Order: sequence, then C-alpha cells, then structure tokens
Amino acid sequence: QPAHCLAITEVLSNSNKLVILGKPGSGKTTLLQHLAIQFASGTIYADRLPVFISLRTYAAEAKTKDCHSLE
Repeated sequence: QPAHCLAITEVLSNSNKLVILGKPGSGKTTLLQHLAIQFASGTIYADRLPVFISLRTYAAEAKTKDCHSLE
C-alpha cells in the first residue's frame, strides 16, 4: 500500500465522517454494504448505528414521487 493509504477501520476510528471516492465498478457500494453489516452485527464499532442509503435508489424514487425528503 502507498504510504498515504489507511485501513478503513483506522480511518473510522479517527473520524465519524467519511467520503468514499472511486470509479464506477470499483467497489464503493460493496465496501459500504460490508461495513454496514459489520457495524450492525457488532463485529466492529458496536457503539455505532449504520444507516445505508443507496443514493441511486433514493434518487429514482424521489424523482417518481417528486419528493426529495429523506423522511
């Protein structure tokens, strides 16, 4: 790994905000789904509550309902 790369768990232990960037198909969604499962099962950071929102699904539904609220 390059010197500037950190393990995702190391990043999460130092911050409560995270942005995942990458090209289409690079595994961003898969990584976040995996993390959500790990949080929910208590495997890592049992004191945190995962909330996984698929922006693709949200945007499609918001467009059809003409409502952009997260409620």
